[in-house]
Amino acid sequence: RVPGRWLLKLERLDHLSAFEEEDWENLEEVAVEIEGQDLGGLRAALEHWSTRPGRNRFRLALPAVARGKQEQELRDRIMALRSAGWRRWEISNLSGWSLLGMAPGAPSSGLDVAANWPLYVLNRESALLLKELGVTRITLSPEDGQDNLRALLARLDLPAALPVYQDTPLFLAASCLHRLARLPCPGSSRCAPEQRVLRSGANEEILVLSHRCRTVALSQKPFSLAGKLKTVFSWPTAPLLRADFLYRPYSPEKVREIWRALRAGQPVPGTYPGGFLRGL
Repeated sequence: RVPGRWLLKLERLDHLSAFEEEDWENLEEVAVEIEGQDLGGLRAALEHWSTRPGRNRFRLALPAVARGKQEQELRDRIMALRSAGWRRWEISNLSGWSLLGMAPGAPSSGLDVAANWPLYVLNRESALLLKELGVTRITLSPEDGQDNLRALLARLDLPAALPVYQDTPLFLAASCLHRLARLPCPGSSRCAPEQRVLRSGANEEILVLSHRCRTVALSQKPFSLAGKLKTVFSWPTAPLLRADFLYRPYSPEKVREIWRALRAGQPVPGTYPGGFLRGL
């Protein structure tokens, strides 16, 4: 088993339904996106699952993009969850503080705010800036190479998470794929996932899908450092390890299968290591 402290990020908490006792070992935190289901269902799921590892092991994640009506709905949802006592949050852009009702660098009002990887940390200066703005943890970029990651970790003075599995968006758009494809919009409550495969100029297949009235482009293969984590733990300073299960329609059983492979140090078929191998 790969040693270390593990983090898990999910689109829905019912992805945990296939977990068994062994899958909770060394799991330090579960982050869940606050969109994707009705507010009552989300609050019930949070109360249900937080009874196991404890309420302080759960973090609520804001989306990277929200526009117009989405933003107001998001603010209302945040207010309701904050009123219910949830104080651990993750932001993916600088507007996250405003959505949480805070100013960057101002007193946190008891909130613990972590930065997701779209708030790029590719050098120590960017990490220091985020710390000054009030974040308690950064997330390293899945686009970074191992030489820079190793050097950066040795110079950081706040916790850092390294994504080791995720479907990294190639781009996110606030417009729905139905609209971009000039298809009639059925309404968000009746919207069936739309998915298309495009081919790039380099003859690579790109998966484009609708996701909560937004458009997301993904590589056909998920990003994964499975099978390369022994390298990470040979570094003088080891990061927290994070696995994300977002965008694709993962089943709880598939989440468990990949989670176990990652923690066992086994390769996950059909994945690629991003820019991590730079520097070899």
